[in-house]
Amino acid sequence: MLVTELSDMCLKEMLADGDTGFRVLFNFATISIVVVDSDGKIKLANPCAEVLLYI
Repeated sequence: MLVTELSDMCLKEMLADGDTGFRVLFNFATISIVVVDSDGKIKLANPCAEVLLYI
């Protein structure tokens, strides 16, 4: 929901900040995002994914 309230300019500034922008988008995404390694182990999951997957 936060992302939809940001202007394009504000979003570009966040992305330019590198990791900070990624973290904001990752943590406030309204879809589940999961990062797994080559063995299939979950390395990173956003709050939406944690709720969906009970992790």
